Formats: sequence, structure tokens, C-alpha cells
Amino acid sequence: MVLLKLFYKHFLTVLISSSILLSQNESFVGREAPTFYLLDINNKDFFLSQEIDKPILINFFATWCGPCIEELSALKDFDQKHSDKIKIILIDESNMSILPEQKPGKDGLIEFLKKENVEFDVLLDKYAIVAKKYNITETTYNKKDKKEYLIAQLPATFFIGKNGIILWEKREMFTQSDLDNLEQEFDEIFN
Repeated sequence: MVLLKLFYKHFLTVLISSSILLSQNESFVGREAPTFYLLDINNKDFFLSQEIDKPILINFFATWCGPCIEELSALKDFDQKHSDKIKIILIDESNMSILPEQKPGKDGLIEFLKKENVEFDVLLDKYAIVAKKYNITETTYNKKDKKEYLIAQLPATFFIGKNGIILWEKREMFTQSDLDNLEQEFDEIFN
């Protein structure tokens, strides 16, 4: 049973990380960012339309997503280097796991963030409303329990300019090279 749970955990992470629908290949770059309202982990309101006083890097992640966790150190370094120029926001999609033991709940998420020393804003997308708006979800059918589940392609990152237009996106794990290229491409923002 333990082996089966481990298999499903790793299988789902790979499935969620690599599963891309045709429509998900459609780039959002150059489009107005879908606006949204969510609560952060401190129950504070967050309206995207009211927060664009400087460019925003939005990263969709989950605590059970290996590639998402790998990105955190690069995001923290990027934030430390550019916090005066951009705002980094994590949007938690941990509730999208079909395995109940992978859903940490709010307290588990806060504990995870403290352990990882994450200090930027973290928003709760409990019902995947924002994930749907950014087109990083799909529905899958589980033959075993005969249920449909909404899953996300994680991680996914969007860079939004002060004008509300998506300037850059990465619908898979980014590398340090991707962040370096982002800095070079938008030199006027970062320097």
C-alpha cells in the first residue's frame, strides 16, 4: 500500500507537471492579465487590479509539487535582488491534489512556508478559480473511483507589467537561465 501511494504521488506530480492541453500551449503574452480576487494566508484581500503599482511575477505552485519546491530558492534570490522593482506572488494550488494526504490545509501551508523561509505574498486559490483563468488546468477521469478531478499544470509563472499586460510566461519549471533571460529582455524594468 505504501508503494502504491508513493507511485501515485510521483506519478501525479509527473502527470501534472508535464500534462499540457493544446489550448494550454496558447500563449498569454501580450494579453491583459486575467484579473482576480483572492485571500492571502493572513486573510487579507488581494485584488490584482489594485496591486499593479509595479510589475508582478505570479508563480502558481503546490506544496506537493517537486518542481515548484525546486523553484523557490531561485524565486527568493530573485525577490531579494529585485524587491524594489517587482513584486513576487505565489498562488497556492495544493488543494488540487486528488490525494487527501497531499492537501496541507492552511496551517500546513503556513508551516511549509516558514520551513522554506518564504516571505513574499502567498494567495490561496482553494477552488482553482485563478488557475482556470490562467488556463493551467484540465479535467481528468479516474477509472478506479469513477470520478473526474481538476488538475493543474504546475509550476506556471507569469510576469505582468505595470500596465496589466502579460510580458512573459513559463508553463513549466523555470531555470536560473530563464530568469537571467527575463532580466535581459526587460532590462528597463530590472536596471
